[in-house]
Amino acid sequence: MIIYDFETTEFSNNNFAIIGRILYIATQYEKTFKAYFNSLVCKYLPFFIKEIKDFKKLKVTKDLILDIENAMKKTSKMTLDKVITIFFDKIINKVISSNQIKDLFIKAKETRNFIAHELCNFPVEEAKKDSFKDYLQNDLEEQLKQLIECTLIMENCINDFNKEPTLIDINSEIYKIYDWVVHS
Repeated sequence: MIIYDFETTEFSNNNFAIIGRILYIATQYEKTFKAYFNSLVCKYLPFFIKEIKDFKKLKVTKDLILDIENAMKKTSKMTLDKVITIFFDKIINKVISSNQIKDLFIKAKETRNFIAHELCNFPVEEAKKDSFKDYLQNDLEEQLKQLIECTLIMENCINDFNKEPTLIDINSEIYKIYDWVVHS
């Protein structure tokens, strides 16, 4: 029999609050990436239907709204991994030959997956220790900053797509957000 000891300690509330903010950032990454992808699908639907295998089965009608709704149903069922693969292999690689940005987004996706599926696989007693905060702040720092950076890049892409102002200094925003995540 597993016994859970959810006693609140000096450190547990703070550590679980940090985990909650980390989960929020991971969710924002996925949500923002998929939102930008959906914007591209809507705007360039004929390209997606013609060039992307996953969209070739969509039946094109004379009703553009219905076609977009069908495409959105398709994208809503896609995993983040699938969206990233299509985005970089079929779209970005036609414009940029470097894999550097793709590698950054793949690392961010791996961090997101770790956060979503493995971060909380620890005995609850660990969260009651001050040393657990060190793990959250130090051991995950680089990965969290990459995740934040990719989210901000996608937000800039969405803003640019919508002809809205973009962030001028992503690096300072990364540190502000990271500071909020681990020190609030």
